[in-house]
Amino acid sequence: MLKYDQGNKPSELAAPVGNTFRWLAEPSMKAGWGGAETPANLLNPPVQAWEIPATNDWSKAGTMRDAGDMPQHAGLVGARTALSSGSGTVADYAKAARSAGLEFIVFLEDSLVMDQANGTSW
Repeated sequence: MLKYDQGNKPSELAAPVGNTFRWLAEPSMKAGWGGAETPANLLNPPVQAWEIPATNDWSKAGTMRDAGDMPQHAGLVGARTALSSGSGTVADYAKAARSAGLEFIVFLEDSLVMDQANGTSW
């Protein structure tokens, strides 16, 4: 409920809103419904500290191709061509990716640098 308005003055909004809720709840309360107390552990649950995970030794991690049971796909994400803020062409990247054994390339061209003529030339 609002206790203060924008000028940090006491607000009277809490009283009519609270009265409205009491008025709306009155038939249910008379019928014996509602009025239950919410258990304190639901309102203020105990704080549980998280376990600090073990530090990974990435020098012993191996490669994605060593994962075994999950299909792995080698690729490049984030390439930018001369169409925006990078260098080379899509064809240059495709040729280099094939020779490196990559299976996919995801281009993240900077659309704020591209213009319409460059964007359709590839």
